[in-house]
Amino acid sequence: MLLRSKGGPTGIAEWANDKAEWLQSILDLPHGIPRKDVFRRVLIALNPEAFQRCFHAWISGLAEDARRSTGVGRPVFSVDGKTARRSHDQAKGMKALHTVSVWAGDYGLTLAQTACEEKSNEITAIPEALKLVNCKGAIITIDAMRCQ
Repeated sequence: MLLRSKGGPTGIAEWANDKAEWLQSILDLPHGIPRKDVFRRVLIALNPEAFQRCFHAWISGLAEDARRSTGVGRPVFSVDGKTARRSHDQAKGMKALHTVSVWAGDYGLTLAQTACEEKSNEITAIPEALKLVNCKGAIITIDAMRCQ
């Protein structure tokens, strides 16, 4: 498998081409794998809030299935911030993408992810990320830097 550095519609199209055999085994693709322009138009047409609601519902369902299938009654949810390397664009004045994630290691799932301006804003992003997750019965871990 080739690792690609491109993101967005181009990266999605390249991933789809790399996975063409598998995708065609599960999807009806009479015209083959869509090109990057098709992915671009679909992404432009998406309503971000509606997509987030649907995606969150899907992830919540996966988490509930994992909770039942693993039998883990008190999962550990790890909260941590990360900066995506090379996601900045100095020429356009864009800083690197920084996110706070809630990882359920017992399930192998990232349950939530929230973007924030920089490491110093993680403190306000953490509660927002946790609001997206059913934390009932879970043990939440956060690195010492955030314990204020």
